[in-house]
Amino acid sequence: MRRARKRLGIRLQRDPDVDMRALPAIGEVLAGRYELRELLGSGSFGVVYKAFDRELSRTVAVKILR
Repeated sequence: MRRARKRLGIRLQRDPDVDMRALPAIGEVLAGRYELRELLGSGSFGVVYKAFDRELSRTVAVKILR
């Protein structure tokens, strides 16, 4: 995904209004299933992480709403 963003010239930036300390940490597991691997971006509705789904054994995106 990072290569695709770079190839397309897309840069995701963090929203300055999002308190990053209040968000789950990289490496944390949500619902016993989703292992957060990388912060992809943030915006007015929340943040999006690249995560690994342990049940499906594949990479997914997890959006956490404000």
